[in-house]
Amino acid sequence: MDSFSLYQMGERTKLVAVAVVDEKNPSAESIRYKSLVEKAAREYSDQYSMNIQFGYVDGNDYINGVIMGELPVPSLIVMNMSIDGYYLPGYTVETIEDLLQFLDSILTGRSELLGGNGFLRQIKRLYYHATSALKTSYASSPFGTCFLISLPLAVIGFLVVGICTAERVDDEKADDGARPEVTQRKRAAVKHSEAKKKD
Repeated sequence: MDSFSLYQMGERTKLVAVAVVDEKNPSAESIRYKSLVEKAAREYSDQYSMNIQFGYVDGNDYINGVIMGELPVPSLIVMNMSIDGYYLPGYTVETIEDLLQFLDSILTGRSELLGGNGFLRQIKRLYYHATSALKTSYASSPFGTCFLISLPLAVIGFLVVGICTAERVDDEKADDGARPEVTQRKRAAVKHSEAKKKD
């Protein structure tokens, strides 16, 4: 199962029980988690097929983005992709009975749902993705990333300094700097309006 398949499952109402493993360097725990999930899918499909889909992923990159943290590899996680929620076992899952007990606790509402897609959670997710992108970009090109960050900050800084240090121009100063004929016309217009008011 790849990250795209997990993303597509967001349109379904089923939960997804996932073994997060490292296929390039499989440890004994990775192999155990993968075999437990395969066994549950094969032997207990009648019991869980309506509510839970089973699978495994190689690596934790996509899941880290969902939970906004670092999920250790190997791990077991049950995800509700429609609301970006997830469940983690509160104990070490070593046998199929442990896995079934964990799944039953989710279906009966005894396990705590973590994550979600509330307003504050979405803001936190936006911040997490932005900082992750910056970290990735900085790791591959530190000077380019620093330039891209500092350029808009420098432009904003120049604008703020320009606005704060600008001198205010009064009408009298503007008259002093204006051409003589323009100044005379303005004064004549003011005198004419004052004369009308007196009449």
